[in-house]
Amino acid sequence: MICVSQWHRMNVGPPKSRSLAPGFASSGEFAADGSVSMASWMRCHLRMAQPEASRWVREGRFLTAYQSVLEAALSGELSAGQVAALAKAVTVPTAELYAEHAAGLIKTIAPLPVADGQTVCAAWRSQAEALVEMPEPKVADRSLKSATLADGTIMGSFVLDPSGAAQWDQALGTAKEFSAGDERTVSMRDADALVDILSFFNANHAKGGDTAAPPAPRTAPEHRQQ
Repeated sequence: MICVSQWHRMNVGPPKSRSLAPGFASSGEFAADGSVSMASWMRCHLRMAQPEASRWVREGRFLTAYQSVLEAALSGELSAGQVAALAKAVTVPTAELYAEHAAGLIKTIAPLPVADGQTVCAAWRSQAEALVEMPEPKVADRSLKSATLADGTIMGSFVLDPSGAAQWDQALGTAKEFSAGDERTVSMRDADALVDILSFFNANHAKGGDTAAPPAPRTAPEHRQQ
């Protein structure tokens, strides 16, 4: 089967494996067994977690784009960790500049421990982005996702833009209560403050947004028992 033969080709060491991934992905052969993407094929056949599979594909494209890095990786001059550090340093706006500096960066980080190489690459990225025209940062859209568990507990995550974040900080800062002997963690105090905010809003607003009654004076919240 085509996919099985590709697995054997890829299963020959990290640098070689990653360099083969983009070609396999662009060929579309991963779909022969019903996989919808290269990463999903790797999750199934190589038993990888999603983050690892995505990283392989991403670093594979990087190795394919920069022959000098691929050669250094295949020769053993660069470790997999060093390749990952180099890949993380390059962004679309800095790609051309990186092509000019790649050889020097490889020589610089090759003899260093991975952690030191990561520091060098991060410094290069910072300096490179200061030299090129960077796109305007995109402000994240507000979003809220939650799920209710069987016992009624709600778990979720949210994203707030800067305007919403300012409201969040102000409201949470106002609602937080802390006194000597309070053994709650910071995250517990934040959660309790959020419950106080929701309770105060619900107590003073009817469904539909109409004010049910003039807001009552704010009193100190009753904290749940530890």
